[in-house]
Amino acid sequence: MLDQQTDRTDNPSQPQVKQHGTYRQLFHPEQLITGKEDAANNYARGHYTIGKELIDLVLDRIRKLADQCTGLQGFLIFHSFGGGTGSGFTSLLMERLSVDYGKKSKLEFSIYPAPQVSTAVVEPYNSILTTHTTLEHSDCAFMVDNEAIYDICRRNLDIERPTYTNLNRLISQIVSSITASLRFDGALNVDLTEFQTNLVPYLASTSRWPRTRRSSPRRRPTTSSCRWRRSPTPASSPPTRW
Repeated sequence: MLDQQTDRTDNPSQPQVKQHGTYRQLFHPEQLITGKEDAANNYARGHYTIGKELIDLVLDRIRKLADQCTGLQGFLIFHSFGGGTGSGFTSLLMERLSVDYGKKSKLEFSIYPAPQVSTAVVEPYNSILTTHTTLEHSDCAFMVDNEAIYDICRRNLDIERPTYTNLNRLISQIVSSITASLRFDGALNVDLTEFQTNLVPYLASTSRWPRTRRSSPRRRPTTSSCRWRRSPTPASSPPTRW
């Protein structure tokens, strides 16, 4: 597993926050990659236009980090489904990672857009196009509903107007809990491949919805209060492909 994250962003102002902010020591300056223009919330622009200009540089930085690892297990990918960079460029990156590192695991931590909390009208289109790539190239995806994060902050944490800091801290707790087995001794999910073995029931279902625990025994999932139709689960799983 890479111990340094390659930050992928087309917004030149984002790396300045990481270079001079509180967490500036977490990122090496060489791993902050920027572009001169953003993807304009457009999947096609992030995948085919801006993405093609940056993908070789990003893969070269990833290759340098991979060469420093003694036992590379896989990749942890953090992105959103609604934005142009998070959808389009991440799809392109995952496709290229599948070609260059076909046997390595790829785990996603993604933010799924919601109708009530939307920043662009094209978010549904970006999400649909990105979901196709997720099904093809992701081994296990942990998805968080954007609206549910806001609901938890308001109802459970008594934060009337959640900021991005509140939302990110809540998401960080989810990521920390999921990856705790990788950082501490245990008998379950000790490496990235075991996540796929223990959490994915069959190959066509790679998405997982994390849950949060309140003070009472009752649990609340990190999905919004909207009711979604569940696709029927097959009666029997297909044979395992080795």
